[in-house]
Amino acid sequence: MSRLEWIAVRTLAVACLAATALPAQSAPSQPDSAPPRIVRLGGPVEVPMVNAGTDAAPLPAVDVMVNGRGPFRFGIETGARFLVITADAASRAGLGPVTAGEPAELHVDSITIGSAMLGDVHITVLPRAPRGVDGLLGLPAFQNLLLTIDYPHARVRLEQGALPAVDGINILALSRTSDFWAFPIDYAGHTMMTILDTRSTGSFSLDPNAARALPFTTPPRVIGQAGGAGIPTTQVTGAMLQGDVTFGRYRVTSPFLTMHQLPPDYPSEPRIGAVVLANFTLTLDQAHARLRLVRDGAPTFALPARGVHGEAQ
Repeated sequence: MSRLEWIAVRTLAVACLAATALPAQSAPSQPDSAPPRIVRLGGPVEVPMVNAGTDAAPLPAVDVMVNGRGPFRFGIETGARFLVITADAASRAGLGPVTAGEPAELHVDSITIGSAMLGDVHITVLPRAPRGVDGLLGLPAFQNLLLTIDYPHARVRLEQGALPAVDGINILALSRTSDFWAFPIDYAGHTMMTILDTRSTGSFSLDPNAARALPFTTPPRVIGQAGGAGIPTTQVTGAMLQGDVTFGRYRVTSPFLTMHQLPPDYPSEPRIGAVVLANFTLTLDQAHARLRLVRDGAPTFALPARGVHGEAQ
């Protein structure tokens, strides 16, 4: 199930740990999470945002050149601490022979996004390709930049600088949760740190244990199954929250939440995904641990209605 794709990516990173007797290009004990050693921008760079998901759950992606070849479509992934490329795209980019189905780590001279250049960076080939794209730009790609994803207008902007100070209204403080960035969200009176996950196709996804503290209009019902590479298939349940979800100046009225069990070595915090983020222009400032969320419409809004299986209508 695509809302668990970031789990699958992290599982494949664990697979790299277990890989033995791999060739010289094989992945080390864990994927390289260092940011690009070279970043060149002549000024703010704005490019079209390609939707690698659906209208209801847009997954942001951009077209890039890798070592001058391409274009390739890379998803913007705040649920990964490294960069990813498929074996096929790596071969087409001339990054050397890559065996499909085997993890490997490769050096890239340049990844260009519009007129922006990210240089001298490592990228990981994983056994299973991410859905709908040739690769993923994880958090390190934007570690020293302001990343803006304008969902309503389908634009992505890269620039240098810093967001204004945290005000708890439009500028929210971020905290590290494992390898990811999270911020406090109130679920009907229960505040939980929530991971920003741009490749999650859900709205708000929770661990069942955390969800037990929340009020629902009806008991959660089974809406499907989820799984990933190396992760047993698990049941997904969902229900409408009896109450609202609030963060900063924004209020989401009675949203439909999904719940599924996560492996014990994964963060148990909730995730905020594409169904909610589609309403915003967000700017991520990792250097100062800040997030800006701006919505053109009213600060209080409802999400699309959910069908019998929990999908957006």
